[in-house]
Amino acid sequence: TLLFRPMRAMGQRFGDAPGPDGWPEAAAHWITPQGMAARIQWAMHAPARVLARLPDPRSFVDDALGGLADDDLRFAARAAETRAAGIGLVLSAPAFHRR
Repeated sequence: TLLFRPMRAMGQRFGDAPGPDGWPEAAAHWITPQGMAARIQWAMHAPARVLARLPDPRSFVDDALGGLADDDLRFAARAAETRAAGIGLVLSAPAFHRR
């Protein structure tokens, strides 16, 4: 599936948060090599399965993150070779996961 299986691979099974306030935000609780690989893989492939035409990454970075997007992420969105890669970079950025 597009959501449940990837979330399990990321180490955050849907509906199984450790407390009533959800998943901890501290990086140590969710950043693992396997979890990051799963997040990046999902971010690079899922958007094209949901939308027939992906948005322009140069505007998506601001639409999705506004002031939370730093200059490096904006540069990456502009420099991406494809729309899918640009959207994937934004979705896999730490700023997006803290949103």
